[in-house]
Amino acid sequence: MHDKMMDFILVTNDSLRFHTENRLQNPRHYSALTRMLHPEKMDVMYQSTFARIFYNTRIRSTNGRLIKYGIISVSLGVLELDRTTEQAGRKY
Repeated sequence: MHDKMMDFILVTNDSLRFHTENRLQNPRHYSALTRMLHPEKMDVMYQSTFARIFYNTRIRSTNGRLIKYGIISVSLGVLELDRTTEQAGRKY
């Protein structure tokens, strides 16, 4: 077993579809609160927050590694990349 958590960010064209399908396949990846919400409400809630990304944390991978993964749409991902590069004083 690995002792450090590995982080992933998944960028998707359709975050609503991703959450809808992922909640069916991996319901325990989601907290009790987000499992109670309709996927559409959950998706809108996270897209309208400052972070604009939804994280599933403390997931045990098939090889035993502890991971967390964030889901963000392509359009919001581009906006976030632009915002963070500006904050870092870099512009592509």
